[in-house]
Amino acid sequence: MIMKKLSVSLLLLSVGSTAFAGGTFVTQYTFPALSGASSTGAYPEWELVQRTGTTELYGVAPKGGTLGGGTLYKTGTSGTLTVIRNFGASGDINGSRPNGPVLNYSGSLYGVTLLGGSNNAGVLYRWNPSTGYKRLYSFGTGTSGASPSGQLLLANDGNIYGVTTSGGACGNGTVYRFVVSTGAVTNLHSFCGDEGVAPLTGVIQATNGSLYGTAYNGGTFDRGTLYKLSLAGAFSRLHSFGSVESAPRFPARLTQGKNGLLYGASWGGGFMGVGTIFSSTLTGSVTVQAEMGLGDSDLQNPSKNAALLEKFTGVFYGVSYANGGSVYQFRASTKAVSLIHSFGGWSPGWPLAGLTVGPDGNLWGNTTDGEVINFPRYGAIYDIENLVANP
Repeated sequence: MIMKKLSVSLLLLSVGSTAFAGGTFVTQYTFPALSGASSTGAYPEWELVQRTGTTELYGVAPKGGTLGGGTLYKTGTSGTLTVIRNFGASGDINGSRPNGPVLNYSGSLYGVTLLGGSNNAGVLYRWNPSTGYKRLYSFGTGTSGASPSGQLLLANDGNIYGVTTSGGACGNGTVYRFVVSTGAVTNLHSFCGDEGVAPLTGVIQATNGSLYGTAYNGGTFDRGTLYKLSLAGAFSRLHSFGSVESAPRFPARLTQGKNGLLYGASWGGGFMGVGTIFSSTLTGSVTVQAEMGLGDSDLQNPSKNAALLEKFTGVFYGVSYANGGSVYQFRASTKAVSLIHSFGGWSPGWPLAGLTVGPDGNLWGNTTDGEVINFPRYGAIYDIENLVANP
């Protein structure tokens, strides 16, 4: 196992205003190479999750591991990493290529894989420290969803909700419900027509009790949609992205701000065409809050997998992917986007995973690429330390 810590003191550059902040970027773990693959996993794409009652963060990697189909792992704030589960290659009956962050619920972790299962269309799984790993459901039967992706949601009805990127009645993906008490999985909605194609990142439950999500493609302009879904299955397409080139297009996961608005980032759109930060009311009125890439080429193409994280009231953090990627801050009061850390050079890079507040209060994330000095590079885990609410 290779471990390396790299600490870099940062000065924040501002975009569009005089807002600034600081922080210290620390590489906590680098996924090592072993015989052409990483023994602990490779190319992590989804955020870390803290398991209740512990100070440990849990994550998944879609490739690598001893069986080649990815890993489920845990890490501590000291930079250690332990593999919990090695997933098999494509076709493995118990799942292959974990494809979303785990959900912590009642002492267990729930997650999905892109492939594997009885139809090689992905599985829903559970891991418990006492009982181990269990495949709960195989996707891809009939008109059920296939290729599940993104974050699972524990809704206020006690059920778990998720999305698939394909399958369903029209082949464009689904929103499904998993009843924990019975193990039943039902298709809550199939995306058809201009409702959206390929929802990637799951749904959230807003304060009004409804589910909200985005589809990465589809809609009137084939650049994604924002939708609302009741727990009973009543579906509304609220917005089609990309009506003009400067409008947000290809939206990522939503989050609801403390002010009640929905916030998200888009891979494309804006004056530079390299992404936006947008807000929406619960009825679907979308407003561009900030445009990416203005004044700094590192602030381009927010990750398609990541939600914005509101660590302090009105202060959100996110990651971008282009040019090696960055960690950035968005301040809602001024609509300023500011650079926290630029990846590249000797640093890890190309982050797709969103950020998580760890047990130490720091921001934690991972990258799909490791440091240059550790060829081949399979990713890294990092944290951002010493952030304050009003720098």
